Amino acid sequence: MIDAAGEDTQLCDLPLPVKSWQSNGEWAVTPAPDPVESSAVLTDWFDRGLVRVYRFHPEIPDLPAEEARAILADPLSWTPECACALVLTKSGLEARPW
Repeated sequence: MIDAAGEDTQLCDLPLPVKSWQSNGEWAVTPAPDPVESSAVLTDWFDRGLVRVYRFHPEIPDLPAEEARAILADPLSWTPECACALVLTKSGLEARPW
């Protein structure tokens, strides 16, 4: 999911399956995590200052913390109508494992 946050992924596109390149030259696909588990992870990252949430319609570059946290805590709200996306903060970029 940290890749999704690094690419300004819309919340309605989450959770994403994980694709890993294997030494045999093929892709291994791990199913997407449970939305509730994804919500818990994203809420934790938000609380630690690693991601922020923005709305692109109408444009709000940085949602107020209370609103952003409420959205992250409710994966059923992650719809196209929500029009929200994730972005890594500077701390989030520095915390990436690569």
